[in-house]
Formats: sequence, structure tokens, C-alpha cells
Amino acid sequence: MKQKIVIKACMPCDGCRSKALGVAAKADGVISMAITGDDKDRLEVVGVGVDVTCLVICLRKKVRYAEN
Repeated sequence: MKQKIVIKACMPCDGCRSKALGVAAKADGVISMAITGDDKDRLEVVGVGVDVTCLVICLRKKVRYAEN
């Protein structure tokens, strides 16, 4: 079953956004991902069986602030 996950992350520049997309792309079960929100501070991930906790922890390591 597909699930849609929206993660708020600190992404002030294009480099941070590309890092966040790269981390999400490496996660198991991810079908698609996008940067959304007015301030482009939300990472929207669609997938099957995505481990949200692991994804948020990896984002915190690479991009600093992230919360589900």
C-alpha cells in the first residue's frame, strides 16, 4: 500500500535540497519524492514500506534539522 510522508526539514539552499533528495532516493521503497511548501522546507516522499524513522534520522545526519 502506498504511503505519503511529509517531512519538515531545514533546507535554506539548493545544495541542502539536493542532499535531502539524495538521502530520500537511497531509502528502500521510495517511488517518488518532491520538495514542497511555500518556503520549500518540506520533503514529500511517496513509497511502499518506507521506514519513516530511519529516513528522518538519515536526514538529520545530512541536512541537520528534520521532523515528521
